[in-house]
Amino acid sequence: MFVFSGSQRRGTIVLVSFTCIFGLYYYFNALIPKQDLAPLVFDSIITSSQSVSIKEQKQVKSINIKSSDPNTWVFADWNQFGLSNNQIKTINKYKNSLGGFSSFEQIKKCHVISLEKFKAIKKFIVFKKPNKTKLNPLSSFTLIFIDSIPNYELNNVFDSLYFKKNNDKYHYYVDSDLNLASMSKSENLNYNIQNLGTFMINKKELYLLNSITVPLKTTPFNINQADVAELSAISGIGKVFSNRIIQYRNLLGGFVSSSQFEEIYGLKEEVYSQLANSVFIDLESIETINLNEVSLDELKQHPYFNWTLSNAIVNYRYHHGDFKSKSNIKKIHLVNDEIYRKIAPYISVS
Repeated sequence: MFVFSGSQRRGTIVLVSFTCIFGLYYYFNALIPKQDLAPLVFDSIITSSQSVSIKEQKQVKSINIKSSDPNTWVFADWNQFGLSNNQIKTINKYKNSLGGFSSFEQIKKCHVISLEKFKAIKKFIVFKKPNKTKLNPLSSFTLIFIDSIPNYELNNVFDSLYFKKNNDKYHYYVDSDLNLASMSKSENLNYNIQNLGTFMINKKELYLLNSITVPLKTTPFNINQADVAELSAISGIGKVFSNRIIQYRNLLGGFVSSSQFEEIYGLKEEVYSQLANSVFIDLESIETINLNEVSLDELKQHPYFNWTLSNAIVNYRYHHGDFKSKSNIKKIHLVNDEIYRKIAPYISVS
C-alpha cells in the first residue's frame, strides 16, 4: 500500500490540473471550423512567373536592329520596342533638335519613353567615341630673302609678304604656290629674289609686312647733321621723335652705328629700321671727349659714362698723370673689352 506525503499529493493535484486544461484547449480548438488552402497554390505562382520570363525572352529575341547607333534608326527600328507612331515622331523631333543623340541620358529624357522601354532600348545601343581629328595649323611657305632689317622694297612686288625674325635676321616668306621665276627679274627690285627653300610654318608665327606702313622713299642723308624737317619726312617719325633723336645724338657726340637707334627711348623696332634705311652715318663729324681735360661733371653727362666710371677715370688721371693713349683707359678695372669698344669712338687724348 502506497502512502503519499503532503507535498506529493499537492504536486499530483497540480499536474492533473494542467493536463485537464491542455486537454480541454485542444478539444475546443478542434471544434472551430478553418478554411483550407487551395492545393498546389505555390506551384501555380512559380509557373506564372516562369511564363512571364519566357515571354520577355521571346520579346527580346524578336527585336532585330541593324545598327547600334540610334541616330540611324528608322521608324521600324523604334517600333520593335512597342512605341506608337506619335511616340516615334516625338523621339525623332527631339533627336533633330539635339543634332543627334550622343548619350543614354539624352534618350532617357524623352518623356514618351517609359523606364521599362528605356531599359530594353539601352541594351541595343553602343555610342561610338568621336574621332578627334587634329587640324594641321602648318602651311607651306617659300623663303625668298634674308636681311638684317625690314625690307619694304619687297612690298612693291608681292601682295602678301610675310616675315619672321630669327637670330636677329629677318626671313621673308611668300606663299609656296607663287611663280617666283616670273617675279625674280622685276624692275622694281635692285636684286633678284630666289627660292631659298620651302618650309611648313604656322601662319600665326609670321607677320604680314604689308600691314606695316611703307616708308616714304627719300634720298639718304647724314644722320649726324640732320634737322627736324629731314627726320620728320621718314614715315613713323614725327616732330617729337625727331627732337628726341637729335637730343640723343648731341649727348653721344654723334651716331657711329645704326644699332644705336635702338637706344632711343620709345622708338619702335619697325621705326628705327626705317630710320636705318633712310640715313647714312658720317664718322668725320663725331665729337670726342679729351680724357686729359674733361671734368667729372662733364664726363658723366655722356650716356655711356655713369658717375662711377667717370669718377674712376678722373681719379686715375689724378694719380697717374695724363693718358698717353686711348687704350690706357683699359687699365681702369671698370673698363673691360666690351665697354672699351663702346666708348672708344667718343674718347681722345689730344
